[in-house]
Amino acid sequence: MSLVDTTEPGGDRAVRPTARQGIAAVAATSTLDAVSTVVGLSLAPVLVERNPVARALFERIGVVATVVLVSALAVGIVVATTEGAVRIVRSRSQFRATVRRVAALRAVGYGTPSVVSLVVATNNFALLASHATVPL
Repeated sequence: MSLVDTTEPGGDRAVRPTARQGIAAVAATSTLDAVSTVVGLSLAPVLVERNPVARALFERIGVVATVVLVSALAVGIVVATTEGAVRIVRSRSQFRATVRRVAALRAVGYGTPSVVSLVVATNNFALLASHATVPL
């Protein structure tokens, strides 16, 4: 694995976020959010899901199936949006500007949802620690 985005033409070897790294970050933090949701709801019955769409899906297809579905959709939407923006920038910019813009797009496009998922998972685990019916 490399921290260098070698997909950019022209030999710029600066350290830049790659699509693979961004996808891995979003997938990992989304998985952490999903796990914290499943564990929290199963070990602390006083906790409820705040998202009304997810809550409705919990009743319809189950908690685990819902968090897997929602996580996969979230990762897919983030990847499609971020990489779509990357393609647009690459088609309209000069090389040096493109490299910087692509790095910024990927940092924001993958970084923002990763941070949000991490904050949500942290909150879930904090709630679990204070409301679990079994000692942790």
